[in-house]
Amino acid sequence: VFNYTQSNINCPLAPDGRSHCHDLDGAGSILTLRKFSQDTMPLDEQVEEEAAGSPISGVYFLVNGQYQPVLTLKPGEWQRWRTLNAGHQSTLSLALDGCQILVIAMDGVYLRTPRPKNTLRPLVLPPGSRADIAVMCPGPGSFLFTSQENPDLLNFGQMTGFNSGVLALVEVSGDPVTMEMPTDLPALPGYLRDLTGAPASSVSTFPLRWDLLQVINNTAGLTDVPIYGISGKAFNMSHVDRCIVRSDTAVEEWTITNPIWICNASQPNCLSTMDRNFTSPTYKAHVSLSHGFHLHTFKFQVFNDSNAGKSLDYEIGDWRDTMMSVTAGWVSIRWAPSLFTGTIP
Repeated sequence: VFNYTQSNINCPLAPDGRSHCHDLDGAGSILTLRKFSQDTMPLDEQVEEEAAGSPISGVYFLVNGQYQPVLTLKPGEWQRWRTLNAGHQSTLSLALDGCQILVIAMDGVYLRTPRPKNTLRPLVLPPGSRADIAVMCPGPGSFLFTSQENPDLLNFGQMTGFNSGVLALVEVSGDPVTMEMPTDLPALPGYLRDLTGAPASSVSTFPLRWDLLQVINNTAGLTDVPIYGISGKAFNMSHVDRCIVRSDTAVEEWTITNPIWICNASQPNCLSTMDRNFTSPTYKAHVSLSHGFHLHTFKFQVFNDSNAGKSLDYEIGDWRDTMMSVTAGWVSIRWAPSLFTGTIP
């Protein structure tokens, strides 16, 4: 589990005077945690220890509550890691240089075949998304499990929102083992029938668009804060945007469009464009985010997109419940409104 945080943590100093943060929890150093576990402390009390070292500030991810933990493998050993981006905002772009990563499932659904990932084609994990990966390092050594901030990940376009940094250290040592690379994956359950070839008569279409409803200048006057909505509306739990009749044969096809918004808090209106190279002498602040899209209750199948399916997040035909939407483009998904009656956000 990758936990996003902006809090400071303490990093103990080694005898060589350098900072080593491999065995820390987000609450502070091991010494501090032991004190928390042994003493009764009110929630608003803080403890500082000289042995804990200097605080680390900034935005970073914790792995299962730890800052840059050490993960261990044997040479040639295949391990299955079940990963979750539990951050609320930043997208992860994961790679383990010097080792092999195979994605075998996304959002709890097996892929058709294992999908290799590397530094050139990293594993993209938007907030709330999950990935089951098989990891193997062929030889001994120390390797960095990182998230890379890539300014243009194929169909994502020039954008912000990716986390950059070291998530964990991978130590490979011991006697080599021989294990077969996973190749055959389980078949999908029957309720995830292929919808890409559904007849047009059974498909109902619904357009969605990420809209920038308002830009608010913060009290310090330093940052323009975007307020988003969908198809011109802010989220309202009491408002039903679409009514669907439950059916075992019907198919919903939704197309999510994500324009680039160009606006300043000093301007009354914002501009939207599908041109990634658009410039304006008046509107200089580009808001270019590849929003994560999530559908509750139902899995959806990626059907088409504006970039011929060339994405690091998905391939056409994948089943997901969370994905990245195309920047200055669109992606179409299909899902079957069966097995459930009720309201979903």
